[in-house]
Amino acid sequence: MAELTEDQIYSKCTDAGYTLGFKYGRGSDVDQVIRESKRMGSEFVDPNKAVCIDFNTFDSEKMMDLIKDTKKETVSLIGVNDDNRFQKEVDKKFRDPDCPVKDLTLSNGCLKMYGFSDKYPSVEKMTFSDMEFCGNLGNDLACKNLESLKIERCKAIYFDQQEKGVVVSALKIAEKHNLKKFTLREMSLKEGSKYFMNINIDWNKLPTTLEYLNLSKTDIMYGDFDGLMKVLPNLPNLKVVEMASCGLTAEHADKLAKALSESSVRHVNLSGNCFDDESKKKLRVDNKEVCLDGYFEWHGAEVAKMLNQTRPIEEAAQKASTKEEMVKTGVLRNAAKAGSFEDILKMLKQQNVYLTAEDYTTPGKDGRTIAEDLAKTNQVNSAFKPEYWVNPKDMQAAWNAVPDEGKEQLGPNGGKAAFQVRKNQVMMAAVRRNTLLAGKSR
Repeated sequence: MAELTEDQIYSKCTDAGYTLGFKYGRGSDVDQVIRESKRMGSEFVDPNKAVCIDFNTFDSEKMMDLIKDTKKETVSLIGVNDDNRFQKEVDKKFRDPDCPVKDLTLSNGCLKMYGFSDKYPSVEKMTFSDMEFCGNLGNDLACKNLESLKIERCKAIYFDQQEKGVVVSALKIAEKHNLKKFTLREMSLKEGSKYFMNINIDWNKLPTTLEYLNLSKTDIMYGDFDGLMKVLPNLPNLKVVEMASCGLTAEHADKLAKALSESSVRHVNLSGNCFDDESKKKLRVDNKEVCLDGYFEWHGAEVAKMLNQTRPIEEAAQKASTKEEMVKTGVLRNAAKAGSFEDILKMLKQQNVYLTAEDYTTPGKDGRTIAEDLAKTNQVNSAFKPEYWVNPKDMQAAWNAVPDEGKEQLGPNGGKAAFQVRKNQVMMAAVRRNTLLAGKSR
């Protein structure tokens, strides 16, 4: 299909605006339709802009078709609601394998329990802003390749837990995806009625692949603050943490300072909190950029610049250059948890060093093996590339330790056929090496 011009897009937008009025037997605000159509025309043609569509003004089906026709990747939808008009139509369009949207925002709407077995194949970034959920958020999202999840000012109506219930669900969702960015902003963790007092916030569900965590304006002191402080040092790739205006005081300073000093975090935004001078001294941790004064939040380009710096895992691996040091310092296990295991394998291969079955199958302090962590972080495929193995027996033993759901990452039927092909390649390479060595020894 030929690329649409701004005038053609404007025409399609106005048609969608008038269609909505006709479809539901109501008139359209002509001035608003024209004004919004002009704005969207420029947003659709600019690849650096998100297009913002209000489904209270424009027909959802026609606008979703226009998103597909223009191959728009960043979309913000206002007023998606739980009824026959909107949510079902939107779900259907996003399940289309040809849907181009990678960055999706839903705002100022009301949805039923949000989570489906049929996935949105294209969406990588998901934002819910000022949304209400009729029930709860659900324990998973309809996103197959989710890297970023942002939830701000959302509630679960019909539940006394309201905001806290959404946060509990959000953490369950985070656990199921290898998120790099996770935001819970302006959410309340206070208890609801006495019937919901046992619903706990479990920060252990934060994925180990996380690089950016934003909890600004969320009252984290009500949501197992101690548990959060214990988890932060266990997120090996975490670079940036924002806890601006969270209501933190001097009583939180010691635990927060300890957690930050033991973590890989480099940039910390604690502005807008109520720390006294003594607390601020404690929180100015060595080798960390800690912001304590005034109130602000980092945005867009600032966060991107911070995240583009060398990852903590890579830096640690460069310091612990040998395999023995990587095992001793925990770099090997942290890389498996953080989604950067292949970086370590490449470094070792350059030294002509390869991992053994024991490296993959020995449990760590948390009782988990590297094979299990690779399955959880979707790294089985890269870890079992033939170039990272020299001994087929070691390869087979390590493969046996991979959980069944992890083996599926190599292919259908538990990845059996794909693994056998790779193992055969390792066996053939071993035979060639042995033949060369035998020839040299004669």
